[in-house]
Amino acid sequence: MAPFGIGLIGAGRMGRTHLRALAGSDRVRVAAVAEMSPTAREAVAAPGVTLHESVPEMLDHAVLDGVLIAAPTDQHGAIIAEVAARGLPILCEKPCGLTAAAARASAQVGVPLQVAYWRRFGPGRGAAAV
Repeated sequence: MAPFGIGLIGAGRMGRTHLRALAGSDRVRVAAVAEMSPTAREAVAAPGVTLHESVPEMLDHAVLDGVLIAAPTDQHGAIIAEVAARGLPILCEKPCGLTAAAARASAQVGVPLQVAYWRRFGPGRGAAAV
């Protein structure tokens, strides 16, 4: 089975954290990155990963199975809507909206949407629950 080709939106601190986490996966490969900042974009350049200056550019040109949104929080709602309009499943860094109403609207986009909250799987949290 071919790896799931994901597009990363946002190459800042959280985007780079996700890139490191996915680096060793044989099930998911980062196929493309959309990042406005040339410096941040170049910092994540890697073989096999196409770099794009914008979300629309990445969505128009990359072959993707889904998208991981790690852009600034105030952009999440608009990006979720844009990606959902393309019919792609979404993993969005928390929160998916700046207000409860925005988060509810984001959850109604008609494609699979998961909000990323890695701390729920942290070893310390598991140990504390025992």
